[in-house]
This record gives sequence, C-alpha cells and structure tokens, in this order.
Amino acid sequence: MTTIKESSRDRFPELYVPASSYTNPYARTRDVPMRVLCLGMPRYVSSKLEIRSGYTAVCDIPAIMFSKELIEAYPDAKVILTLRNIDSWHDSMMKSIVPISRAPILNVLETFDPSLFRRFNPMWRAVWSAFCQEQEFKDVGKRVFVEQHETVRRLVPEGRLLEYQVGEGWARLCDFLEIPVPDFKFPVTNESAAFRDRFNVLVGLAIRRSVLRILPILGAVVAIGAGVLTYSRSLGRT
Repeated sequence: MTTIKESSRDRFPELYVPASSYTNPYARTRDVPMRVLCLGMPRYVSSKLEIRSGYTAVCDIPAIMFSKELIEAYPDAKVILTLRNIDSWHDSMMKSIVPISRAPILNVLETFDPSLFRRFNPMWRAVWSAFCQEQEFKDVGKRVFVEQHETVRRLVPEGRLLEYQVGEGWARLCDFLEIPVPDFKFPVTNESAAFRDRFNVLVGLAIRRSVLRILPILGAVVAIGAGVLTYSRSLGRT
C-alpha cells in the first residue's frame, strides 16, 4: 500500500533533500552560461529552476525581477515570455501565493526551523515586497503584470524572443530552443491545488524537524523539573 509520505516523496523529491546538504548560495559560481531566460510572470510555468552552477535556464520569482540584468548579462540566451489572461493569472495568485505568504505558521517555523524557514522567510518577505512595489498585491498585481510584459518586449531583440502560451504544448517551444520534441506529454504542475499540496508537504516536513529539534530540550526541562521537585520533597521530609 502506498503511504502518504511515499507519495509525497515521489511527487516532490526535491523537498526531501537533507538540510545538511544545503550549500551556501553566496559561495556558488557559474561555470556555464544561461541559455534560456523564461521571464513571464509566476504561476504559469511548468517548473522552477534556480540560478546556480550547472543550470542553464531560469524562470519565476525572483529571477523575473532582474529581467533587464539577465538579458544584458546573457546576450546569447533565448528569452521566453509566457502569456496568460491577466484576470485568470491575478485570480490564481490571490488563491495561492498571496494567502500562503501570509500564513501564521511561517512565523512559527521561522523560530523553530533554522535549516530552511529561518533563511527562507526574510528572503521571501523582501522579494515579495519588492515584487509588489511595497504595496498590496490585489491593488498592484495587474499593473506589475503589464509592466513586466512591456519591459521584456522592449529589451529583447527580434529573434531572441518567443511569446508562448503554455497550453500550446511542445512544438513551438522546442522549435524555438532547437531541441527535439520529448516523447512524453507536456507537464502542467503549477496549478493552484498542486501549489498548495507542495506547500503543505514543505510545512509538514518543517514541523517534523522542529518537533525533533524541540523534544530533547523539552526532555531536559522535564528532567530538571522532576529533579527539583524530588529534591524539594526530600527536604520536606527531613
């Protein structure tokens, strides 16, 4: 019988990487150039790739916030501007990233999970604040959407840019990238439900780490308390 843990590990294997294997991002250096810059807005790309040694493509927040710098730094990279109806995109953001970014559990985990959330939360708050131009997303989200599309179109020379609807599938994308069409179905993994599932797994793992971290401390406190109580009772009998 497949367990929930096994299913989660199979769906999100990257979330199960041991914290001890995390590397210092400031110590990373690039040894290969970026070949693909996917600079459309978040919540409608099929996956995320980090800017770090070994990767040749990047997308989503925070990369799109440095579109101008990335375009200039990698003049030979091909640029993909993913397209989506602005209203459905805004609605998706309001149902996924916005409420999760305000979840009280994040503040709790920042205290008790130093391996991830103590690093992640301050970074995310800074990134999200900058993305929303230090305003509420519901008020500025659509404006940011339009500005991002205009910026990419203005900066990328003709021939380097593909404006692409994710629902189109592989053909135009692979032709633009000059790579063969894969023999499997085009993945769609960034839907709201999948996003929430991923977040719940991440939080569950963090809670587990936090409990394991706290238990020895609680055990020590209980042991000390029991010792003090026993000693106090022994004094009362003398």
